[in-house]
Amino acid sequence: MVSSMSEYFFKKQIFNSYDELNTLVMRYEKYEKQKLFNRNRIPLREDDENSEENRNRLIYKTIRYECKFGKNYHGSEAEVRQTNYFKRNCPFFIQINKPLNAQVLRISTLNLAHNHPHVIRKKL
Repeated sequence: MVSSMSEYFFKKQIFNSYDELNTLVMRYEKYEKQKLFNRNRIPLREDDENSEENRNRLIYKTIRYECKFGKNYHGSEAEVRQTNYFKRNCPFFIQINKPLNAQVLRISTLNLAHNHPHVIRKKL
């Protein structure tokens, strides 16, 4: 079991595929009991630099993961209710980019601090 968030994610961390990145995100969510949302996704486009194989393997040029309690999460009306439960402005984020002329995804910036306790709840 991983003992700290820095063991999951760190600046300039390299991923050889989107699947590799997504597997780590899911592991983080499970063990840390935090829910992340994939935001600001920009898919790779067909051009000279991006072969079909790279587009299928990397999928995105830019991805930003944010905490469920981040300022941009609004949820459905049923989830938010009138209490603004999800609006805690949690600063946690991970920005991932595909560097120019590279065949990998890389964490460019991140803030691993949450401003709330671990809160994932199982649905009934």
